[in-house]
Amino acid sequence: MTLICEVCNKNEATYTCSVPGVPISCAYCVDCFNANAHPWGIVVANTACLGGLQYAAYWWKDIVYSTCTHLGKTKEEFEKAVAESIKIFEEKTCLCYN
Repeated sequence: MTLICEVCNKNEATYTCSVPGVPISCAYCVDCFNANAHPWGIVVANTACLGGLQYAAYWWKDIVYSTCTHLGKTKEEFEKAVAESIKIFEEKTCLCYN
């Protein structure tokens, strides 16, 4: 069985590494690893947990920009995905007090 890169979902994975700042390990091919690109869903979800890119540390922003560039995604696509994730998170965690 061949392990496939969790970033590009097409190349054979060479490395298994932790995603910086996120307690998860993922499989990376050489190209994605060298590009400092990480799995889209994880980068979006972690940014959503921060409340948006404006609250991210400089090193996380570097990861976001590297991932977007490597995957051919725009900043607008990323921000839209983050906003959708924040909305879903808020809907699922809303507590009502009476």
